Amino acid sequence: MKTKKTIACGAFAVIFALVFAACATTSTAVAPAEASGLDELSRAVRDVSDYLNDTVPAGSMIVFVNVESPSVELSDFIIDDLIANAVNDRIFTVVDRQRLDLIRAEQGFQLSGDVDDETALGIGRFFGAQTIVSGRVSALGDNFRLTIRALDVQTAQVQGQYNRTIGTSRTIGALIGSGGAQVAQAPGRQTVQAPGRQPATAQAQTQAHQPARATVQVPTLAPPPPATAPAQPTRPEVIVEGGNLAERLQWIEANAANNTLYHIEINANETLAPQILSFARARNVSVRLTSGTGEEWFISLSGNGALFTIEPGVTLILDNGITLEGHNGNNAPLIVINDRGELIMNDGAKIVGNSSAWRSGGAVLVNAQGTFSMNGGEISRNSSSNNGGGVRVEPNGRFSMTGGLMTGNIAGDRGGGVSTAGVFIKTGGTIYGSDGGINANRASWGGSAAIGGGSNHSDTTVRL
Repeated sequence: MKTKKTIACGAFAVIFALVFAACATTSTAVAPAEASGLDELSRAVRDVSDYLNDTVPAGSMIVFVNVESPSVELSDFIIDDLIANAVNDRIFTVVDRQRLDLIRAEQGFQLSGDVDDETALGIGRFFGAQTIVSGRVSALGDNFRLTIRALDVQTAQVQGQYNRTIGTSRTIGALIGSGGAQVAQAPGRQTVQAPGRQPATAQAQTQAHQPARATVQVPTLAPPPPATAPAQPTRPEVIVEGGNLAERLQWIEANAANNTLYHIEINANETLAPQILSFARARNVSVRLTSGTGEEWFISLSGNGALFTIEPGVTLILDNGITLEGHNGNNAPLIVINDRGELIMNDGAKIVGNSSAWRSGGAVLVNAQGTFSMNGGEISRNSSSNNGGGVRVEPNGRFSMTGGLMTGNIAGDRGGGVSTAGVFIKTGGTIYGSDGGINANRASWGGSAAIGGGSNHSDTTVRL
């Protein structure tokens, strides 16, 4: 964890009525493997991509949700190839895999498992996508049957379905052999002890009262011994205990692993110098902050600057009981989300009391390709001398609000609650306007929200 040298992170439920009407279906016979070129499985996936390119409207945002198969590795292979093909073909906008992984972890489904259409469509709506793609690989005698289907998110109509029977190739055999013949189970939770508070003789031990968690005492900044870690076929969760928040974040920086969620429970009020969440050793790393007691605990900014700057490949999740607190006269938003960084704010979390003296975004600044998902919680009593007393979204940034409350934020120019030049999707929650009395968000232009340059704005309270 890098400390800035300046003065001084859920789940959603979606229920939709589904009406399916098949638009197009294609089916092909078994194709013999060729002596050269792509493996038969890779050729089949390439053909699926070509079919989607011809079937799904160009320019659509598309989510590759899951492929049900006999193994996690086979599902990963197909999904990764479909995403790579779509990105390289440049016909669609593709939702990043790491963002889908986080939602998948929250919802508790596997890429290799069965995902019902209601859940898949809900995920598509969450990301603002037009099309979702899912599929299945099933045994058919000595062969395998691959089925890929595209659904229109708004209408639940089948845009197209591709069926293909393929022979058992070396790649399929290797993937099923490495992944086993069943869908992987959810991983266990591993608990580690951050350094600085434990004696040097501390040994790894298992907590008797928590049989599902392996407890690892870590006296130095070294990874936990592999022998004590539980099997982790999918995204593992590591609970980091001991030390203050700065020490635990430092431990994560030294030991971060790919595709891992690190869980930190806060049990007292803390002050924290500005932190940059950047893990050069790992990708797709999430840090979840939650109250360990259910009470509200404050993490207060020490000095000036952004309390958290979220860099590429990192997700910060704020859960119940966590309040991030800035101060008057600060020179930055309390949270800055940079390219491919993500902030998720859930019920019971708060971002309060920060004044950004010279930058837009009193509480949160979403830069290009950054993502902020507000599922609940409260953003209040923040201010910016420019745009976005609560939240500012820069061009190509993305802010989705499905719940929560924005109140008492002030912007010197536009958007007391929200100012956006990027993507802002609101399907829930409340943003008070100038009519909100003591709860009002205020600005020179657009008390509750200002869109673009401000010609589209709202001074009144916005509720959904």
